[in-house]
Formats: sequence, C-alpha cells, structure tokens
Amino acid sequence: MMLDEIMLEELFRKGKPKADKVACLYSGGIDSATANYFYGGDRFTVVWEGFKTKDDDNFEKKILITKKQVEDNVDDIFKCFDRPVVETGIFPLYFAYKYLAELGYKDIVTGDGGDEIFLGYKWDKLAWINGEIVEHEIVNHLYGKHVYIAKSLAQRFGVTIHSPFLNPQVVKFVYNLPLQQKVDLLQNKKALYKMMEGKIEL
Repeated sequence: MMLDEIMLEELFRKGKPKADKVACLYSGGIDSATANYFYGGDRFTVVWEGFKTKDDDNFEKKILITKKQVEDNVDDIFKCFDRPVVETGIFPLYFAYKYLAELGYKDIVTGDGGDEIFLGYKWDKLAWINGEIVEHEIVNHLYGKHVYIAKSLAQRFGVTIHSPFLNPQVVKFVYNLPLQQKVDLLQNKKALYKMMEGKIEL
C-alpha cells in the first residue's frame, strides 16, 4: 500500500459517528459503500415508486418515495431552504431524513461528495481529455450546493449527516493529489477504487 493510500485511509476513519444507532443511505455504489465501510450504519436505500434500478433487489431496508408524497410535502420541502434551490436530489434526501428520524436515527451516514472530489462524473473525463478541469471550482460547488442542501434538510428533522467525503481534511488531501491519480482516459475515481480494492465488492 502506498503512502498516499495509508494517509487517506487514516483521514477517512476520522469523524466516524459515536452513536450506537446509525443509519447509512446506501446505493451500492463505491461512494456509499466506502462511507459505510469506514463509518458503519444500518443500510437503507431510497426507492422511487415506479422506477427500478439494478441495485433495488440488493437491500432489505428500503425507503419508498411516491409522487403523492412529493406533491403533499412540496411546500415544506422548499421551506427548508433560505434561498432558491434547483436540485432534484432534495426530494429523496428530504424523505429519507424524515423516515429515518421517525425511526429514531439521529446520525445518518452518506456518500455525498465522492463524485466531486474524486472526479467521478462522465464530464470530468471529458474535461480531463481537454485539459479543462478546474478543481477549485468543483470544491466550491460541492460546499455551495451539497453541504448546504444536506445541512438545511438535516436541520429540519434534527439529524446529523456524516460523510467522509465532506471532511475538510479529506477534501484538502484529495484536492492535492496529482490529477492522474484521480482520472484518466480509462477510469474515474482511480484513487478511491485503488484504496477500496479488496475491502468492498466493486
């Protein structure tokens, strides 16, 4: 194991919730699987009524969201924010936090931020090819959108969100890794996949 991997693992282990009862929003992707590996938590996956993904059958604990739920709660959802938010991700998070809070969970683990800091989106590869990746803009976007949304919704239900990818020390460390350790023509999130090889099913 290389020094970068050892140091990154140590940073990932920091911030683990100390509560006995912890939930993890688990999709089966590497981000949520990594968060669950380091932070633990009972696994729950969000399922939209009428839509099926390849991961839905892998989880026993599901949080079902219906169109009617969104329609009935849309006013309260947008009242969670003190500025306009245009992001469909607020809907599953709202109902997931609400459901888990009703079950008595106060601490929720997520994989939020993994795609941003490890350059996991398809357009990151295209930007890398064209030499157009501007990482400080990605980090600004991460904290300006994802952290704001998560904190605003969490406050509504009195829960605390924990994500190793949003730990400022992790963000700073990954930001300073050489670009070629994060993305190339063949693979996104290279450093993350390398660190988690053999630890989780990929």
